[in-house]
Amino acid sequence: MVQSSWYGIAFVGGLWAGVLSFVPVILLAKRFKLVDIPDARKVHVRPVPRVGGLAIALSTLISAAPVLLLYRRTTLFHAVFHTPMASLIFASVVLLAVGFLDDIINIPAKIKLVGLLGAAGLFAYYGVRVPTGPVAANWQPCVGWLSWPLTILWLVTVPVSLNFCDGLDGLAGGIATAAALVVAIIGIAIGEPSIGFLMLALMGALTAFLIFNFNPARIFMGDGGSLFIGFTIAAAAVLASHHCNSPLPLLITAVALSIPLVDTAITFARRAILQRRSLFSAERGHLHHRLLDLGLSHIHAVYLLYVFGAGTGVLAVVMFFGNTLVMALASFTLAVLLIVLFRTAGSARGGDMVRALRRNRQLARESRTYRMAFESLQLRLARASTFDVWWTGICEAAQMLQFSRIAMTVSRRDGSIDERVWQTAEIIPEGAAIMTASLPIVQRRIGKPMRMEMEVLAPTFLESAGYRISLFARLVEEFSLTSLKDQPPGPFKIRLFGLGFSRAHPRRRVAEDNSIAGRIGSLDPAKYKSLKLRFSKPVTDLKIALVHDFLYTYAGAERVLEQMLLCFPNADVFSLFDFLKPQQRGFIMNKPVQTSFLQNMPLARSKHRAYLPLMPMAIEQLDVSKYDLVISSSYVVAKGVITRPDQLHICYCHSPVRFAWDMQRQYLKEAGLDRGLKGAIAKLILHYIRVFDVRSSGGVDAFMTNSAFVARRVDKAYRRTATPVFPPVDTEKYTLCADKADYYLTASRMVP
Repeated sequence: MVQSSWYGIAFVGGLWAGVLSFVPVILLAKRFKLVDIPDARKVHVRPVPRVGGLAIALSTLISAAPVLLLYRRTTLFHAVFHTPMASLIFASVVLLAVGFLDDIINIPAKIKLVGLLGAAGLFAYYGVRVPTGPVAANWQPCVGWLSWPLTILWLVTVPVSLNFCDGLDGLAGGIATAAALVVAIIGIAIGEPSIGFLMLALMGALTAFLIFNFNPARIFMGDGGSLFIGFTIAAAAVLASHHCNSPLPLLITAVALSIPLVDTAITFARRAILQRRSLFSAERGHLHHRLLDLGLSHIHAVYLLYVFGAGTGVLAVVMFFGNTLVMALASFTLAVLLIVLFRTAGSARGGDMVRALRRNRQLARESRTYRMAFESLQLRLARASTFDVWWTGICEAAQMLQFSRIAMTVSRRDGSIDERVWQTAEIIPEGAAIMTASLPIVQRRIGKPMRMEMEVLAPTFLESAGYRISLFARLVEEFSLTSLKDQPPGPFKIRLFGLGFSRAHPRRRVAEDNSIAGRIGSLDPAKYKSLKLRFSKPVTDLKIALVHDFLYTYAGAERVLEQMLLCFPNADVFSLFDFLKPQQRGFIMNKPVQTSFLQNMPLARSKHRAYLPLMPMAIEQLDVSKYDLVISSSYVVAKGVITRPDQLHICYCHSPVRFAWDMQRQYLKEAGLDRGLKGAIAKLILHYIRVFDVRSSGGVDAFMTNSAFVARRVDKAYRRTATPVFPPVDTEKYTLCADKADYYLTASRMVP
């Protein structure tokens, strides 16, 4: 029999270790700016340190470890290093590290989920899983092979649930304290004192945490704390179930944590069914948010949830020590408590869920139907060779996608105007919902795009009408007028070794100006004698690839890319990665972008510059072998794309890599990388970049630059002659002025 003093030592040790550790942790967090910044979803109004989980974990382990060592001193090595408790502590520390990393640099939710699954798998691999023993006298569930996935699910769900309820000062800490007490009672009752030691030490640390966390909070537990605490409690419950060969301890722990677990289940259902958004997306719809929206103050909402949490904890203990009848009555009482709480808060919305499920099923059926129609229309329009055949296919698409009307004004080559209108033969009910839209139709000749006006029936959902419009727009884009084969007599020919534009037919004319297309046409063919192969194709038949370094903003280089796409609207776009938001994609005509493996690398969206050493290899993996002409928009590595000997590769060079060439010392100094080991590594990487930069310049047939100065840079770095093609200027917005002051003004984004 274990003396009660051992349990007291564990609790008091965790309490005092926490009291002594939180003050320095708070000071260090403020010193290194490891604070939680307020936003619209959060309730605090000032930055608060968010690494309290580190102090909780250290206090727990500092208190529990000596007690476990002293209590198990007769079999010290085996008891400490070869027990399920050791795997529990190790997995919890691993998860603490994942959460602490998230508190520092805010890693994606999917990475945290991988860490959770890894820690759960590590613990379950040791042999501690949900057992198959009896729950009550007449109830023994058959778990069988489900033991593994049920264990993993439990170990993942509890930390996530505790993380979700960590939204008010003192809330998650109080609920976790009550749950730890329940698990400690279970461990003591089943004769497994190590569980009691660990849970009481955790209780002591959480009690100390509440001193600093209760409103107004001076420190948050953060993701590191919620994941560590939730996983420790969940794993201790599994360990207790494993010890007594019954799932009962695990079920009792679930009762004690029923409030955060039910809130998590409702949250996932709401996101997946009602909102149809990612399960990992943050929101402001948890139980405590609902209580605040009802008008409760911060403290009153926490106290209310404390009362309900204490009630579920008492019911959990009663169910553990009671008989079958007591368990049934306690379960009924628990169900009533949860229904009252969540219905009052407005979280339980059963009717809305049912209606949303019906809506989602109907939308899914409609989407499948329209998708099948779209795929058949693709085959139909792929055979179009004349405008009349194309228009017939477009009208068929409008019919199959339930449009009510489409209209388009066509300007013929002889200057006449042709009005094309299609209207459904079906009778449209009066007052029917109709969505209108307008699409640009790129002409086969140079000029402004034509407009196609359309009206779409929306009898059920506007979303369905929007989906049909998107499918129709994709058809128009994939099978545009520029893809038709009926060119005028005397085809407009193009010589691909210099891309010289011909004026073989009077109705086809291209201006020889300072545009990208004009300068391409002015290239001297004599400079490219190595390209023996000559092409004679209509300009619309050329397969063109535009290769840009990376797409994540709309700045100077991207404006040049925009002009390239206006010159060559049928070109395909390649990039190392594409993180443009939907509302930013207009300048690339909403084209799909073919990306490299860097697109899926961890933290690539926010830390893409860290992948500089991999960029040369990544750009070489982009396959542009099927294109006649490759135009690279390069200021880092885009010109390194590999081309065939009979392909023409033209590089619009915004600049040779500035931080690797003439501005290397300035960049390294400003980044603090001009000395020491990091500086040596940085210089080695930049040497590798310079070698690649010079090597890749040999694969370019012609260079263009945005200024004469950059042309001199190209000559200095690559010993190649470049033709300046000045970037676009909105001449309608800016005009020349004769009266000039004695200064220059420049405006640009600041990039570190």
